[in-house]
Amino acid sequence: MSDPQSTVDASKLVAQAIGDYGLESDEAVGAMDAALGAAEQARANGYTADDIRNG
Repeated sequence: MSDPQSTVDASKLVAQAIGDYGLESDEAVGAMDAALGAAEQARANGYTADDIRNG
């Protein structure tokens, strides 16, 4: 079950991948897809956008 903290963690990986490999790298795109999936899963589990933002 995805929770807000999972989404925050995935977002941190996005920032790291962009910093390390560039915005359009396969690593960054994959991290963005994972973060989006985590956010969608958290929303599907009943967490609000504020819950996710606050981690």
